[in-house]
Amino acid sequence: MLREIDRRVDWVLVGGRWTRMSIIGTNLSSEVLDRGNKGEDDNRVVIFMIPGNPGNEGFYADFGRRVVKSLLSREERMGDRKRHYLFYTVSHLNHVILPNELKNTGNHRHCGEWPRAIADIKHRSLFL
Repeated sequence: MLREIDRRVDWVLVGGRWTRMSIIGTNLSSEVLDRGNKGEDDNRVVIFMIPGNPGNEGFYADFGRRVVKSLLSREERMGDRKRHYLFYTVSHLNHVILPNELKNTGNHRHCGEWPRAIADIKHRSLFL
């Protein structure tokens, strides 16, 4: 029987800009989401998807669930050890409306110093 697939949406500061990201996976506990390398015992498989157009990460939620479900099905058929699949997606700059409570934090920088495409590329590299 396939494990349950969850989705979590968070706003994180990336390069001084609030960014909406989602994580889809089989276990979204803080222990699994910890970025530290667990060496030989690390059973996480991380997939990072950069959206096309539209650049809203929510548009790809169904796709992410299907990818994780496919990996779980394969794992079950092959009898592989159970892994934690984490499918990350991050929205493009200015493709998601910033909640009012984040606009007023004083932490958010607006785009403007780079041309649009370059800003998105730099933003992704900072996220990684």
